[in-house]
Amino acid sequence: MRDPRNGRGVFPCFSALGIVVISGCVVPETRHMYDGPKRPIEELASITIEASKFDFTVVDRVDGKCTERLWDAFPPLRIYVTPGEHDLWLRWELIKCRYSIAHRSFVAEAGQSYWLSSTIGVDGGTVFKMHVQRNSKKEPVPLRLVFPK
Repeated sequence: MRDPRNGRGVFPCFSALGIVVISGCVVPETRHMYDGPKRPIEELASITIEASKFDFTVVDRVDGKCTERLWDAFPPLRIYVTPGEHDLWLRWELIKCRYSIAHRSFVAEAGQSYWLSSTIGVDGGTVFKMHVQRNSKKEPVPLRLVFPK
């Protein structure tokens, strides 16, 4: 289709605009889950959520604050927190058929990158795992069970 004013095609403009809009909706964002202004990355710890095609882990809340916003297409895949102990509300889904939730806590260190994943345990329940990469080695990070108060 041509613009009658200048004879140029209008589809390239719409195509480019469509790509920008779609990519903005599809690309999962990171979340800074602490109060106050953004801090330098070196002062924070990052939590990266590992996912596959069929199952995924979602961090619903960090220290009681929701990680997702109403207009998000996907939950965040990387979350930044301050150093110290944090409560995580976790959800695990397997192709929308199996669903499990857990409340765990861990201690974050500044400048560290943590990876969070989940698998099916021997008893059929969900096992949440976290590790940190130090000196080219994966070291497990304890996730403590949080009991209701």
